[in-house]
Amino acid sequence: MEEEEVLIVEDDPDIQLLLESVFDFYKIHHFSVGTIALAKQRLENSIPELIVLDNCLPDGKGLDFIDFLYENFPCIRIVLYTGDYVDINQRNLEGKILLYAPKPSLNPIFETIENRKNWPSCAELYKCFPQSCPKFE
Repeated sequence: MEEEEVLIVEDDPDIQLLLESVFDFYKIHHFSVGTIALAKQRLENSIPELIVLDNCLPDGKGLDFIDFLYENFPCIRIVLYTGDYVDINQRNLEGKILLYAPKPSLNPIFETIENRKNWPSCAELYKCFPQSCPKFE
């Protein structure tokens, strides 16, 4: 089994550290950035299986970044982890995100990690690893 990788996009260092400790506990490789620009830069080098994304970031809204991710990297699973109320239907996020988890609760993230073995693999969904993703070319 390939090593799973998670990208945490969170500008609050305390929450970033908390999320990192969760992924450390599950022995999941992770990388943290504090801005959308740094997340995009990271995506140039490595495509994670999961992104944990805050909504209010110094250089933009995570909700807008979701549209970019969905268009360019459809195989990445996204957890929107934010203190902002988000109407999933109004924002047309169904099918674009794996989970909407309101801060400060970590329980939905724990459940998502615990159930990760039930996630369809990217290959099963799209035959879409970064090198062969039709939207990545």
